[in-house]
Amino acid sequence: RGTVRSFHIDPFEVTNAEYREYLKALEQGERDAVLPDSNAFQNTASRADWETYFYGSTYDDYPVVPVTWSQARDYCKWDDKRLPTEAEWEYASRSGGIGGIYPWAGFNPQTRSGRYLAHYDPGRAGQDPDGHAFTAPGGSYPPSTWGLHDTSVNVAEWVADTYTSTNAQNSDLNPYWQEANEPRHVVRGGSWSSNAFRIGVGFRDYEAATNASLQIGFRCAVDPGRFPKRRPAAAQP
Repeated sequence: RGTVRSFHIDPFEVTNAEYREYLKALEQGERDAVLPDSNAFQNTASRADWETYFYGSTYDDYPVVPVTWSQARDYCKWDDKRLPTEAEWEYASRSGGIGGIYPWAGFNPQTRSGRYLAHYDPGRAGQDPDGHAFTAPGGSYPPSTWGLHDTSVNVAEWVADTYTSTNAQNSDLNPYWQEANEPRHVVRGGSWSSNAFRIGVGFRDYEAATNASLQIGFRCAVDPGRFPKRRPAAAQP
């Protein structure tokens, strides 16, 4: 158990259109350094094309991938926000609830009638339940009780913490783990390629901070009293 202070968190994962807006605000040299890694698209069986996915208007509302941890951090900083801590991410994903597996009620990613509640891989030869074999537009499924979309699905998300195998050494008040010599950062939530187990809000993973993955995006958070330059974060845990 832990306690987190009040914070705001974005209801959606950062999209291609939003990230392109960020790039336009930078100088050319800075822009080249923070471009998503186009090489990652060469290592996937998906027919997704880097330029079409990132620059095509059809994919404006799709989550931006693949970006490194520092790229995600720098985007949030540019937007006068920050990455959420791991504790904040889970608290918001659970909508303040205790227990449970998913952001929605119940223990199944499907309704009784068989309707899927999330964008993940249910084992149908790589085809996600909504017909997308890769990412899906943000908000394709109903939001959580607190109005957050896709916290445990679509793409996994970078958070602020460096990785540690146990939270026992963390403070119970505003838990946040940072270790200068640790190259791995925590990744929370599942993605379009995850099975039903890995999209649970209690599932945690890690990735080297320098790696950019087609399965990982991010969303931003902000402390109360701070006003982002472009728009407020809507969900208010």
